[in-house]
Amino acid sequence: MSRRLIVPGAAVAVALTALVTVNPAQSAVPSPRGALCQISGSATISPGLTQTAKTQSVTLSGVQLTNCHEGSAAAAGVPTTVTANVTTSPNPVSTKASCASGNLTLSATIAWSTGKTSVVSVKTTGVAANQAIKGTVTSSTDPTLKPGDIVAGDVAFKPTTTAQNCAKTPVTAVTFSGALAAGAPK
Repeated sequence: MSRRLIVPGAAVAVALTALVTVNPAQSAVPSPRGALCQISGSATISPGLTQTAKTQSVTLSGVQLTNCHEGSAAAAGVPTTVTANVTTSPNPVSTKASCASGNLTLSATIAWSTGKTSVVSVKTTGVAANQAIKGTVTSSTDPTLKPGDIVAGDVAFKPTTTAQNCAKTPVTAVTFSGALAAGAPK
């Protein structure tokens, strides 16, 4: 049984809040910069994931980035530790999915505890209960993230109750957690 449709929505929210280090050899980037975060949240799925693919409405909520380490090698005091709240758009997002397949495409807005904001375009793909997150920063007021920076991560999800098993009871609610990173492309 696969629950990856749920993870994509969660992963998307998560991906927006995490950043990875930059390639110091890249001439366009004067020094390594980026971020790495833990991501968590929840999602509701309607009408619910079963063995048969059908149109689902996935609503993400409570998406948070915690224990984020961000900064630039050019700045003193690196890395700094911050947190963030993530909102996604559209929310809910519509996708055709089952317990075995399903991907999400959305935009995530990250509100950092520093007062800065980053926006990321995200796509998720999955295998079983894991969802890979890939995206690109589209805008940012945070100097450690620039438009065009790459966002990548992985999220694991699980149904909120053991009764949700895809075979007899559709999966309608999940929690998710994982890691995200962002930084300049190579």
